Amino acid sequence: MTANVPSMRNVFKLDDLYNRAYIENAAVNQQVPSMRIPHLLKKARPVHEVVKVDIFLPGCPPPPDVIYFLLTELLEGRVPDLTGKTRFGI
Repeated sequence: MTANVPSMRNVFKLDDLYNRAYIENAAVNQQVPSMRIPHLLKKARPVHEVVKVDIFLPGCPPPPDVIYFLLTELLEGRVPDLTGKTRFGI
């Protein structure tokens, strides 16, 4: 698993990202905020490297019927079997 879309920023320096977001793309108040924004890590990481993940639901976004299936299975106390319901790239 990867960090997917957020990891696309990993090829850029943090200062370049802040400059692009807060200076180049701002119409007013062109400055990097010093308060109220979370500190970014040097590299985006997949969520499963930070917290324990019980189930991966692939897709961007996952199909609605698969989300429904997953949630109803969990609510019924079952471990959902997603075999054949999803595949990477859909």
